[in-house]
Amino acid sequence: MTAFSLVLLATGCTEVVTPDEPAVTCDTTIPQTWPLDGDTRFYNRDTVEFTLSKPDPSATVIAPYYGEQSVSEDGLVVSFAAADPLEPDTAYTVELDYCRGTAGIDFTTSELGRDLEGELDLEGRVYAGDFSGVRYAQGDGVGQIISTFLGETVLLQVIQATEAVFQLRVALAIEDGGELVQDPCGTTADLPEADFSAVPYFSHEGQDVVLTAYDTEMHMSGFQASGTVSADNSYLGGIALEVTLDTREAAVALGLSAEDICVLAENVGLACEPCADGLPYCGTLQMDELYADLVDTQVEAITEQPAECDDKTG
Repeated sequence: MTAFSLVLLATGCTEVVTPDEPAVTCDTTIPQTWPLDGDTRFYNRDTVEFTLSKPDPSATVIAPYYGEQSVSEDGLVVSFAAADPLEPDTAYTVELDYCRGTAGIDFTTSELGRDLEGELDLEGRVYAGDFSGVRYAQGDGVGQIISTFLGETVLLQVIQATEAVFQLRVALAIEDGGELVQDPCGTTADLPEADFSAVPYFSHEGQDVVLTAYDTEMHMSGFQASGTVSADNSYLGGIALEVTLDTREAAVALGLSAEDICVLAENVGLACEPCADGLPYCGTLQMDELYADLVDTQVEAITEQPAECDDKTG
């Protein structure tokens, strides 16, 4: 009889006892990711995000490319930004090692980032940007104000495109007989010149812009925007925007007080912040995922509202 058998007889055991599995001490889950698992049109300059149900200081992103990890102030969003743009039309897997284990996202980048086909021929082209599908990183309430002020769709006309400079003209749009056309009562605004040295990617950095809708001006301070022209010039994609707005100007257009605007914004998680004059009526908007498709629509520069439009309201 072996020593092991003697032990079993002495203890009265008839089978080997295995230790219990360790108790799960972490109930943190991942209710949301960006992109979604299986996404096949991820923008190659976007940031991967894991949203946690509870903060986890141990959470670490594991990616097959170099990048920088960051965590939101509340500890619920763990982000990973690639050091360089990802390859277009390429599959990736990014994982999060956290207290509950490892969770991964499989995704494929879109075509954006591919070299333009043929010669650089963009000037005069008009694209229709639809705000209804954008994603807000901050300032959803401000975004709703912009939509009320400018409408759900704006026209973007390329007025300059070289290997160094990219410039857009913004025009208001309306439906006329089922077709999208330029609003003749909305003035246009030429955005500052963007850096286009990384064709097909363009980027604006920290400039001030004034947009006029009907007879109301909206000043946008610290305007930053970026995006990519598709290889066949058929759309502008991955457009991201960050800007600070004075809600007092929007209040005039909406017939409300600045206090009312800030209360509405607070209801969707945005706290008004001090403006340049120190009064707490400004809000910062950060959004991405704006796409604009090429349209057969003409845009003309309108610097002053026509007299026949004086009685019209936005």
